[in-house]
Amino acid sequence: MTSQLTQALRRLERNGLIIRRVIATSPVAVEYSISELGRTLQTPLEAVFTWAIKHLPQIEEARKHYDTKAEHHAASGGR
Repeated sequence: MTSQLTQALRRLERNGLIIRRVIATSPVAVEYSISELGRTLQTPLEAVFTWAIKHLPQIEEARKHYDTKAEHHAASGGR
């Protein structure tokens, strides 16, 4: 079974966002670096990060609401 991390890294590599380099050591090592294409995500990801920080109180409130609703749902036997 492949780990979640391995699967995520393979998807990123397949999509051209990271570069995988095998280092011939004993044991074999693998190094990952961000590709030029991956670097183009810096600006949009910074925007998402900034948005999340700005809206953190609302996000936390939404999580509390969801968790409370899920607890009630589980306590009622999933009904």
